[in-house]
Amino acid sequence: MGIIERKLRDKKRRTEEIINAARRIFMRKGYTDATMLDIAEESELSRRTLYLYFKSKEEISFELMYEAFTALYQRLLDSYAGDGTALDKLNRFKHAYLAFYNEDFDNFYFTVYFNVKLNLKNMQEGDAEQCFEVIQQIITLLTRIIEEGIREGIFRFLPDARRSAFVLAEMIQASMQQIATRRDVFRLSSDYSEGDVLAELFDLAVHSIIAHTK
Repeated sequence: MGIIERKLRDKKRRTEEIINAARRIFMRKGYTDATMLDIAEESELSRRTLYLYFKSKEEISFELMYEAFTALYQRLLDSYAGDGTALDKLNRFKHAYLAFYNEDFDNFYFTVYFNVKLNLKNMQEGDAEQCFEVIQQIITLLTRIIEEGIREGIFRFLPDARRSAFVLAEMIQASMQQIATRRDVFRLSSDYSEGDVLAELFDLAVHSIIAHTK
C-alpha cells in the first residue's frame, strides 16, 4: 500500500471514529448541549485536530443524519426484493421500518434530528441536500409499491401515486418521531407498547389505500 492510499485509509478511519464519538455525545447530551470540545475529547483528539475534519457540530450532525437515512433506505430496499404482491411488499416495508426503529434506535433518532435541524438557512447546503436525495429514494420506492398495488387492483385508484407516497411517508415518520422524542413520557402515559402503537400506525396507513370491494 502506497503513502497516498495509507493516508486516505487513515483519514477515513479517523472520520468514522469522530462520527461514532459524535453520535454517542449527541445521544447522551443532546445536540444543543453538545460541543465540539465534547466530541474532540470523546474522539481522543485535540479540538484543533477535530476542526481539520469537520468545521462545526452542525456539519457532523448532517453526516450522522445522512448515514441514518442511508441505513433506513437500505433496509427498505432489501425488504422490497423478492416475490409477492404489492401488499406483501408494503408489509415487508412496514416490518423493515419498525425493525430499524427497534433494532437501531440511535440511527433512527438522527432521522428525527433532520426535521429539527432543517431550516431555510441550511436546507440548500450540500449536507442537507444529501439527506433530501435519500429521502426522495425512499419516496420513490414507496411510490413503486403503490403503483404496483393499483395495477394489481389491491390498492384503490390514486391519481398521484407519488403524492400519496409522500403523504404516507410523512404521516408515518412524523408519528414515529413524536413517539421517539417522548419515549419516557409515552411509556408512563400509555397502556400500550411502542411496538403495538407503531404497528397500528402502519396498519391504519395501509388500510387507507386498500381497495374495498362490495
